[in-house]
Amino acid sequence: MTELGAAQIERIVREVLAEMGAAPNATADARRGRAPETPPKTAARLHVAGHVVAAAAIAGRLDGVREIVVGRRAVVTPAALDLLRPNNIAIVREEAPAAAGETAHGALAVGATATPVRAPARVCLISATRSFGPEPLAANLQTDGLAVCFQQKDCLIASAEELARNIADGRTVGVLVTRKAAAALCLANRKPGVRAILAAGPDALQRDADEVGANALIVDPRGRGLYALRRMVRRFAGDGVRACPEVFEKPLG
Repeated sequence: MTELGAAQIERIVREVLAEMGAAPNATADARRGRAPETPPKTAARLHVAGHVVAAAAIAGRLDGVREIVVGRRAVVTPAALDLLRPNNIAIVREEAPAAAGETAHGALAVGATATPVRAPARVCLISATRSFGPEPLAANLQTDGLAVCFQQKDCLIASAEELARNIADGRTVGVLVTRKAAAALCLANRKPGVRAILAAGPDALQRDADEVGANALIVDPRGRGLYALRRMVRRFAGDGVRACPEVFEKPLG
């Protein structure tokens, strides 16, 4: 049997390793008596579609998952959060539409942008008009996973004061439903720490809320059905309590 030289052995080993999919430097590692290095694995991500992320949507799907990716306005229910916390699974929100960054398997593709999510804010819902009972809206928001306290008052001034008391904890946003929206806006913004805005269309609401770090929403219910109100409040509270922008902290904070 012909004895093989060192160069021939090296070539044969390289060919065998190439067929096995090994890295080019695997032979050097083998000669040094250590296992070849493998690139670190990235944290597994699970993409969950929908406006509401419930426990049923993620139960049984969390093995090896370190992050779940949800829509920018999606509400993560308390029951779903209870499944994530014991495993230290983080939640991130997509900045871009899912179609632009989602892979065929529903994971966030490399290069897609996501930002950490804040827990939805608690909602203090007050109706200052007899024509609008807060119970149906509160029940729908609770179905969406939001914690809601609600009450109905006859006095707009007392309603604004109650709103200010509830949002002073820094974990609650206020929603005041009234036909006297302009007066309510003035009354609410006279209270220390209250940054109230008038409810407008979805895009304007988001823009205005971010501009001043709004923690209170004044809503005129006329011409708005339950679904529109539910969607508006859910969008306002879903991002959590907004911080007052630094430039406005002194005059508005």
